[in-house]
Amino acid sequence: MVTGRASHVRRRQFDTMAIPHPRFPQVALFKVMLHGTGIRIPALDGDGDVVGFYRVQKVRAPTGAAAKNIALAAVRDDWTSGRRAAHNVVPVLEVEQVNEVSLLQYLTHKNGGHGFYPDED
Repeated sequence: MVTGRASHVRRRQFDTMAIPHPRFPQVALFKVMLHGTGIRIPALDGDGDVVGFYRVQKVRAPTGAAAKNIALAAVRDDWTSGRRAAHNVVPVLEVEQVNEVSLLQYLTHKNGGHGFYPDED
């Protein structure tokens, strides 16, 4: 009956994983929707300029307020020193929504995508 023993050991490992550890505080998983304005960059299709965007940023944080600050910093960093820094513009960022999500929702979302929109003129 080795399998019964291994199953018991496996159960104990999962039980101890649920106990908070002081070095690894409990954090929640969030998706933060941001709205960026104050930019004017050429559209990829060459048809005019884009003047704003929406972006959903996933973050791990202890609270919704902390998630908001972490998301703002991540997107701001992307536009100032990351891959979008070549545009030489820093958008004005506004938080639209902060939602706590499940682990599955968190893992299936990829950061970095923007939904740009054009000037209405």
